[in-house]
Amino acid sequence: MSYDLSSMLNASRPGASTATESPTTGNWWETTDLFRAIWDAAGDALALSDPEGIVLAANPAYYELYGYSAEEVLGRHFAIIFPEDAREWAAAEYKATFARPEIAPTVENAIRRKDGMLRTVETRYGFLTEQGRRTAMLSMIRDVTHRVQTQEEHIRLLRREQTASAQAADALRARDEVFSLVTHDLKNPLTAIKGLAQLLTRQAGRAPGLEEPARKKLVQGLEQIDGLATKMTAQINGLLDLGRRAPDAAPDLAAGPTDLVALARRKVEELDRVTPQHTIRFTAKAPELVGAWDAAALERVLDNLLSNAIKYSPAGGPIEVEVDRAQEPPPACAVLAVCDHGIGIPAADLPHIFDRYRRAGNVGSEIAGTGLGLAAVRQIVEQHGGSIEVASEEGAGARFTARLPL
Repeated sequence: MSYDLSSMLNASRPGASTATESPTTGNWWETTDLFRAIWDAAGDALALSDPEGIVLAANPAYYELYGYSAEEVLGRHFAIIFPEDAREWAAAEYKATFARPEIAPTVENAIRRKDGMLRTVETRYGFLTEQGRRTAMLSMIRDVTHRVQTQEEHIRLLRREQTASAQAADALRARDEVFSLVTHDLKNPLTAIKGLAQLLTRQAGRAPGLEEPARKKLVQGLEQIDGLATKMTAQINGLLDLGRRAPDAAPDLAAGPTDLVALARRKVEELDRVTPQHTIRFTAKAPELVGAWDAAALERVLDNLLSNAIKYSPAGGPIEVEVDRAQEPPPACAVLAVCDHGIGIPAADLPHIFDRYRRAGNVGSEIAGTGLGLAAVRQIVEQHGGSIEVASEEGAGARFTARLPL
């Protein structure tokens, strides 16, 4: 069975009659009504055009997409919907598509609505034939502007991420270079300091005419310089190791039997000798408290907490260090507390005091710092399976309490 499709499609023209006699048996009116209902309700824009590109029929979605009325489109070349500088190309492409034996694939094009707005459309083609000859092209057009914009935005975001990633990689390489240069420059004088301290220690032991108490004090001071130089060298090596790790990677622990009482007492004695403005008091509830901890890492915890206590008590005063054993709540743990009576921490900063690069709002520029020390303290304590908390009142000092499971 064949139908006069031109008559059917002409029903979509304004004022056209749909009462057409059927060339075969049956009610042609019912067939035309069904066709028109599908044609008019289609969400995609539909248009029928002849071999020259003249628009024969279009559905309501077509007029809505392009912003033209039926009177402005029907009987005119379809290229009116393209930007003016693309109309010649569109007409040539249409003729090539019409003549091509195979059906063209789905294509995307930029079109311009009557109001000047550019849209991106996706078009599929089909053909009406009569006795094996193509008589008209049916174009099915979908507005894909939003999808294309989303894809373009995704590409822009991806490019920004790639750029940021490349910049981050460059920054990491630059950081590694700075680490290498700075640590190299620091290790050389430390080696010299260590060598001179050892030489002077030997000479002090043989120096004639030096009273024994003075000799002992001098030797202790030189030994402390030697020890501090050794410690600084180890810290520099730790920085180099940190520089080779991923940004958020935690350093490995070398856990072994460690007496927290002995470690804290030694650190207090070291720092008490070099901070005359402060009196560092040490209290331990037990003669020893041994756990499976990384001694070097816990020493770093004590270094950071004590140096902060000294730094943020610029007027001097007492600093208390306490080591205790707690049974409640279980499991049993060692408790290390460091308390100062300095400038304290504002209440607004307390929830963030262990964040990286975070410093309290009442810290002036005259107090040097990077905001990394307490972040490192929390990382080490949590690596040991412990926890750390702070209690503070601005202007009345701060108390840091770390708990390490035994």
